[in-house]
Amino acid sequence: AGTYNFTVTKVGGCTSLPSATVVINPQPPTPPAPTLGTISQPLCAGSTGTIIVSAPIWPGMTYSINGSDYTNTTGIFSLLSPGTYNVTAKSADGCFSPGTSVTINPQPSDITFTSPAITNVTCSGENDGIIVISASGGTGLITYTVSPNVGTQSPSGTFNNLTAQVYTITAHDQNGCTKDVNVTVGTIPDVTIPIIIGCPSNISQSNDPGQCSAIVNWTEPTASDNCTSSTNLVWSKSHTPGSTFPVGTTLVTYTAKDAANNISAACSFTVTITDNEIPVINGCPANIVQSNDAGLCSAVVTWIEPTGVDNCTPSANLVWTKSHTPGSTFPVGTTTVVYLAKDAANNLSTICSFTVTITDNEIPVINCCPSNITQQNDPGQCNSIVNWTEPTASDNCTPSANLVWTKSHTPGSTFPVGTTTVVY
Repeated sequence: AGTYNFTVTKVGGCTSLPSATVVINPQPPTPPAPTLGTISQPLCAGSTGTIIVSAPIWPGMTYSINGSDYTNTTGIFSLLSPGTYNVTAKSADGCFSPGTSVTINPQPSDITFTSPAITNVTCSGENDGIIVISASGGTGLITYTVSPNVGTQSPSGTFNNLTAQVYTITAHDQNGCTKDVNVTVGTIPDVTIPIIIGCPSNISQSNDPGQCSAIVNWTEPTASDNCTSSTNLVWSKSHTPGSTFPVGTTLVTYTAKDAANNISAACSFTVTITDNEIPVINGCPANIVQSNDAGLCSAVVTWIEPTGVDNCTPSANLVWTKSHTPGSTFPVGTTTVVYLAKDAANNLSTICSFTVTITDNEIPVINCCPSNITQQNDPGQCNSIVNWTEPTASDNCTPSANLVWTKSHTPGSTFPVGTTTVVY
């Protein structure tokens, strides 16, 4: 550096006049080796390094990490792959600094998940699902978070009390690197049928008075289910307590259905209504008294027959037992007439009974009454023994041999002289 004048001397000794003054400037400074303010190493798999030059920072200064490309004016080198770099600076005067060596470390290994162990929810709407998951790689201790953030995590990587849905599990290493995986917690299909408890025993009951049926009550069964609450089970019932049942046997059936449309085994029992009510006879005739028919030891008697009603069996279908019917012939004396009605259940009515009394009001008839007899006294007697053929008699009821005679005299009797009346 300095101020200079120069002359030119040719061969032969001629020297020129001095030249104009030439000034040589001082030598520009050489930039110092770069000072690296920040070196960012790769923290996660797939990430890169960053180098930031903090000095020298001169006007027009450019920087290079490969010794040839000085286009970087900021001193910031990013997206650097692992390796060793020589950082140099070039001043505006074209002076190059010594190099500063820096190493970008290799990338950490990627975080990888093992296959999760999944426990599906046992029933729709429940929260007993579980995810157990682990990951390796990355840097340092790995922790886990879940989204949606429901349930509990204990221990790390074990998520409890989960509902059925898709979860995003995120693994975090100590460098803040993350990795996501989606895990689905499903619902175990509910194939378990509800269980009916307290199915009633068969019921037997008499008909209600005057009815061919009965109102029957019972304690309804209950049911339990592995998934559906008892209050939400849907029941199918053929009958309910307080229903009216006809005489005979009726099958009552209960089934319960859960939210998964599983139907329980049927609870069934029979309701048997027995008709124990007897028929009622109306219009039982009063006792009858009647004379014998002329010339007969009996009489034909008629009356209005009684009727019957029943709670179940139509009157026309009642079965009658009758000792006699109107128009029957009754002997002289008293005869008891009996009516009895039976319904379809073989219930017998109380007896309707009345008496028919036939009185014999017809007198016996005497036949062949002898004519008057005139006879001489027996010799030496003031009287005479007289004989005759006795009359006979017939009766509508009493056999001739059983007629009781009243006789004033009998054949062979002695009659005094005069007229005597013989009476039979």
